[in-house]
Amino acid sequence: MADTGFYVLCGLATFCLLVAIPRWANVISASLGVLVRAKEVQNFENMMGLSRDRNLLVGLLFLPFCCTLSWLDVIPLEILQPFSLFVRCLGIILLLALYGSLRVVMARYFGPKSMNTRLLKVVNYSFYTFFVLLCFFLLCGCVIFLPFPFLRAVLCDSVQWAIFLFYLLFLIRKTQILLSFNSLFKTILYLCALEFLPCAALLSAAWFL
Repeated sequence: MADTGFYVLCGLATFCLLVAIPRWANVISASLGVLVRAKEVQNFENMMGLSRDRNLLVGLLFLPFCCTLSWLDVIPLEILQPFSLFVRCLGIILLLALYGSLRVVMARYFGPKSMNTRLLKVVNYSFYTFFVLLCFFLLCGCVIFLPFPFLRAVLCDSVQWAIFLFYLLFLIRKTQILLSFNSLFKTILYLCALEFLPCAALLSAAWFL
């Protein structure tokens, strides 16, 4: 009975995935270019309909993403280990929600002010594009490995590496965009405020909890 709450969350996550699928296919096909060129990040943001669908997908995919991390124990919060999977999942949801909120606050108060509105949107929202792509690859990995429970540890390691590689690629693309309109010094300061500080806060919380 202890994990009934987690099963309910998984049911809601499945519903979110089903709602997301019609929009997901279009967004994925249009956003794969961001993995190859920084220019494609800007091109994607210029597609108003697709960028709106992408923003909606972020909300729909957040719960499935958190459920996947909890089920695989990708972020082992030691303080919550004695509790049920449901409580651990709520902890992951809260932790990532706080991380996202911190990103929004830092972008609002410490983001580049000299860039025009369109480029500022690219800088602030490109993270969402990479998150949607990451969720797509995670879903593919879960579908492949799910029939083989004995490979769960391999799947967990794969998810950790996928998160690291997608975030690293996102940082590279964001750095390229910032460098095209700012000096190296300003770019480093922006990255520290917008990326490194929230990421350090997330890793510290995960480590100490």
